[in-house]
Amino acid sequence: MGLMPKPRRTLAAHSQPSLPGLNTGLDLTTYKTIRLAVSGDVELTRLETRLIDTPAFQRLRFIRQLGAAYLVYPTALHTRFDHSLGTLGAARRMIEAIRGNARAHSEERDIPPEEELLARLFALLHDIGHIPFGHTLEDELGLFARHDASRERIERFVGPESAAGRLLRPALGGELYQRLLRLFEAAAGQCEPAADDVYILDLVTNTICADLLDYLARDAFFCNLSVEAGDRFYRYLALRRHGGRRRLVVQLWKENKDAPRRDVLGELIRLLDNRYVLSERVYFHHAKLVAGTMVGAAVARALAAGTLDPAELFDLGDDTLLWRLARGEPPQAAGLARAVLERRLWKLAARWDREALGAEGVAGAVAGPPHAADGEDRAPAVEHLLARLHADAAGRRRLEERRAAELGLDPGALLIHCPPLKMAMKLADTMVLWRGTIRPLRDCRDDALTGVKLQAILDSHRNLWATRVFVPPERLAAREALARLTPPERRRWLGGE
Repeated sequence: MGLMPKPRRTLAAHSQPSLPGLNTGLDLTTYKTIRLAVSGDVELTRLETRLIDTPAFQRLRFIRQLGAAYLVYPTALHTRFDHSLGTLGAARRMIEAIRGNARAHSEERDIPPEEELLARLFALLHDIGHIPFGHTLEDELGLFARHDASRERIERFVGPESAAGRLLRPALGGELYQRLLRLFEAAAGQCEPAADDVYILDLVTNTICADLLDYLARDAFFCNLSVEAGDRFYRYLALRRHGGRRRLVVQLWKENKDAPRRDVLGELIRLLDNRYVLSERVYFHHAKLVAGTMVGAAVARALAAGTLDPAELFDLGDDTLLWRLARGEPPQAAGLARAVLERRLWKLAARWDREALGAEGVAGAVAGPPHAADGEDRAPAVEHLLARLHADAAGRRRLEERRAAELGLDPGALLIHCPPLKMAMKLADTMVLWRGTIRPLRDCRDDALTGVKLQAILDSHRNLWATRVFVPPERLAAREALARLTPPERRRWLGGE
């Protein structure tokens, strides 16, 4: 990691007026440079350098970006630390692109220095609350609230008493620090962001954002997958008022010619397609899913037995968590963790997609009563059943024990993986300027060519969804019994009936 001092420029020296309540000695220009694979040099201010040197940020070195994917792609060892720095670099590039957009009016490319500062800090710290195997334990298995949706974690990692907070508050001043905290709270769905700060959420964590632009390239590189896409769309980033808020938009329409910018549109669609390729080949690879499910089961059993305190996860990395579980109690948790460490993965006993469950009409959003008519069996409404199965980790574990006993398996010898129904499609919600209006990209299907491509990608993501049943390799006889179930019987099996 190369660190090089750079000439310094203070906020006070910027062409913008001085900022009320802000320490004008704060440095906005490069203090050190860190060289990263994929994203190249990432330049840091003095404050950013101090933030990455805190123990809370350094722990991200020990949390892999792709969780258990290293068991499939051996070089997928990059970390939340790398990604956080890369996201800062991507945010900075996007800010420069907005300011340099010659096709936008001056107010559409105006980012005051204090807002640049907020965007950079939010980008750098957006993953600071991650726990080991975070996406698996939170998003896939529902054992914990999402890292970015937990007020406790916001307080712990960026609140006034945190190591980061003790650096940020005096450096930013009270008013700007509160705006930064509000961004974290808004990302968690706990409040509305300030109207003029909404674009910062768009820029860092929303759709076509710094987070995505970094992780797509980084994940593909370390998994040795080719997902090249152009970067012309950067030139068409602008800020527009929409619904009383300042939003980040991509200028997809040639307003003077009343026609789409097909080159830029093609790049956005390629980004969506790249996200699908990574979902199919990495994020939802069967071996990654079974390993993650085993880790989740080990954590759930240790929590239930009282041998693992959730607060411990804030001090552990991926490997130290596995070793902690493998050397502890209860025996089921220890055995699962040892099996993952030794790559003795369980096997797929059943994979049921929407068609296999007779649920072709299921929408991504969850709605409806707990039970609905379903022919003669009146099985639970499928969307409600699957949402409950995903969200209720304790209920899912009880169901696993019942089904294992029915199949003649040992206690704990069956695991169910049920991801959320709406998977990875917020990319299609990126805001674009289209036919003179601002709308989500998914609503640009009124163009014949665009509509076909967008719909195909949306359908592909939807069709990736499936719930899976895993058993130990020596218990694969259960596969035959599960294969004989009809769609209504599968629904009842998953619903606990």
